Amino acid sequence: MPDRRVVMLSGFFPRVGGAEQQAGRLARALADRGARVRVVTQRGDDAFPERDAVEGIPVHRILYPRIRGIGTVVLLLRVFADLLRGNDDIIHVHVPGPLLIAALAAGRLKRTPVILKFANLSPERGIWVDLPHAFFKRWPIEAATRRVDGVVAISSRIARAAEEGGWRSIAEIPNGIDPVACAGEHPPRSQARRTLGIEGSPVVLFVGRLGLQKGIDTLLEAWPRFLARRPGALLVILGEGREGPRLKAMAEALHIAGSVDFRGFRGDVGQHYAAADIFVLPSRYEGFPNVMLEAMAAGLPVVASRVSGTEDAIESGRNGLLVPSGDAGALCEALLTLAADQDLAGALGREARKTVEGRFNIKVVAEATMAFYNRLLSRR
Repeated sequence: MPDRRVVMLSGFFPRVGGAEQQAGRLARALADRGARVRVVTQRGDDAFPERDAVEGIPVHRILYPRIRGIGTVVLLLRVFADLLRGNDDIIHVHVPGPLLIAALAAGRLKRTPVILKFANLSPERGIWVDLPHAFFKRWPIEAATRRVDGVVAISSRIARAAEEGGWRSIAEIPNGIDPVACAGEHPPRSQARRTLGIEGSPVVLFVGRLGLQKGIDTLLEAWPRFLARRPGALLVILGEGREGPRLKAMAEALHIAGSVDFRGFRGDVGQHYAAADIFVLPSRYEGFPNVMLEAMAAGLPVVASRVSGTEDAIESGRNGLLVPSGDAGALCEALLTLAADQDLAGALGREARKTVEGRFNIKVVAEATMAFYNRLLSRR
C-alpha cells in the first residue's frame, strides 16, 4: 500500500495544550509508520518561522492580520489555498473550529476525505463544547461538521454522542502517549522531591488548566477533611488559568493555603509525577485527559471523576479509582483509601502503567488512525 500523505489542521508547537500535544504525538507516530505528514496551523507568534520542521514534521504557520472579522477570512483563504496546492490523501482536522470550513471546501474540490476529531464533551453543550457561543460564528462551523467524511471520537461517550448526532463513519480512537518516553523522564521519588523542594506525606498532585471544567474547587472542598486525617499531606497544583485567583482565595478561606502549593505552569511535569504519591483529576467534564495517561504511565495511582475518557481508561479498583464528579466527600474518601494502603496504591499504579502500555500507546493509536484513513479512502 502506498505511503499515505496526511495534512493535519491543528494548533501546534509552540502551543502546548492537550490538542496540540496529541497532534504532535500522532504526527510523529504516523510518520514512523511511513506516512508523509505535514501540519498547517495559524501563526500565533511572529517569533516562529512561517515554514519549519518540528521533529521532522513539516509545519506551515499561516500569518494573518489580527483584525476582527477580516483576520479570520484571510486565514481561511490562505489555508484553503495551501490545501489546494497540497497533494494530500487525507485532511485531518483536530478541533471543530473555523479551519474546518476551509478544509471541507478544499476536500470537496479535490475529492479528498476530510476527518474531524471530536475531543471534548460537556454536560451542557455535548460535543459542541468547543464551538463559539454566538450563533453567527457557530452555525458555519456546525454546518461544516455535518458534512465531513469521517469522525474520530476519542472516548466511548463521544462516540455515542456522534452516533446520536447522525454521523455514520465514526472511529473511536483514544488519545495516546509514548509510555517509554514518559517513564524515562522520571527520577527516583526522593531525588525528585529534593530537586523540587517538596516536603509532605502523602503528596497529591493535580496537573491541568485552572478552569471551572477541571473541578479544582471540589478538590479544595475535600482537602480540609483529608488533612484532618492526614495532617502532613501536601497538595501540589500545576497549571495556570483564569480561575487561579479565585482558587487561591478559596484555599485561604478554607485555611488550607499552607498545605496547597500552587506552582503555576511548569516545564518539569515529569519530575512532579516522580515526586507524587497520588494523582488526582476531579474534572466536571473531559474528552480524554492526556495528564491522566501520563500519570498512569508514571505508575501513579489515579483518583479521577467518572467522566468522558477516564471511565474508558480506569476500571475502578483495578488500575485506579473513580468517583462521581462534583462529590467532595467521595473524592476525599478515595484519597484517604490510597493514603492509608500503600500496597493498594502500588498495585493500582502498576496496573495503570500496564493499561497505558497495552491500550493507549501512541503506536496503537497510530495503527487505528491509519486503518480509519484506509477505510475512508477505499470508498472513494
